[in-house]
Amino acid sequence: MNLMDNYISRRSFVGAAALTVIAGCGTLLRPGVAHAGSAYGSQTSLSAGGKTYYGKCMVGNGDGSAVTGWAITSASSVVSSGWLGAYVATFDSGGVRQTSKESYCSTSTQYFNVSTNKLYTPVGGYFYAQGRLYGWNGKDYTSKVITRTPNVGRSIPKFAIEEYPVNEMGLTYGSLLSAAYVGREPDLVSAVTEEGEKGFVRLGDIRTEPPRSPDEASVLYCEETSEAIPVFDLCGNQIGEHILYYGGGSYEPFGMI
Repeated sequence: MNLMDNYISRRSFVGAAALTVIAGCGTLLRPGVAHAGSAYGSQTSLSAGGKTYYGKCMVGNGDGSAVTGWAITSASSVVSSGWLGAYVATFDSGGVRQTSKESYCSTSTQYFNVSTNKLYTPVGGYFYAQGRLYGWNGKDYTSKVITRTPNVGRSIPKFAIEEYPVNEMGLTYGSLLSAAYVGREPDLVSAVTEEGEKGFVRLGDIRTEPPRSPDEASVLYCEETSEAIPVFDLCGNQIGEHILYYGGGSYEPFGMI
């Protein structure tokens, strides 16, 4: 059993209702009783700067009404502020619903977790989470997609495609989950407006340039804030907005008190 599996399994936790949340960079994730409406994805790891970094995604619907996604990360030993980072997104049948964007540890730590805001209006009967893990290699950041969770609810659509479709403007479109099969992310990402209407957001609107150093990461990517980005139909007409949430994180091993 490796480090990640060890600290997750030390205390059973699979329910969003079991969390005590205190907003800000010191968010505390308190484990509680198991709940069937939750799932972990398989572990992802990467090596950078002499360290090994681990990440798992988790999605939960502990109170039966709200869905939350987490990226649960750790390092092989304590790392300096800004060295460990992650983001996570929560999906349902319409595409991306909640996105944390990138966040980085602002203190020396071995553990770092980020989560999406609670989603109260999932479209359809299933949801899942996927994220990305970041580790400082001494010059810049090495990153890797954290494997998506199993779906919670009904069966998910098939994302194993060979190529994205292209709209009349020459832009590819589709789900972020197809990137593992296509080899890249689409220009237009399936998403849902705050009112629940299905559409697409521009990839550039949900990706930021990585920080240039751990010091920059720990300062600029810690404070919690949000940003509204436009959601379009395939013809380029804006149909609503999608809210991105920045910053925040926790420094407690997930699954332990």
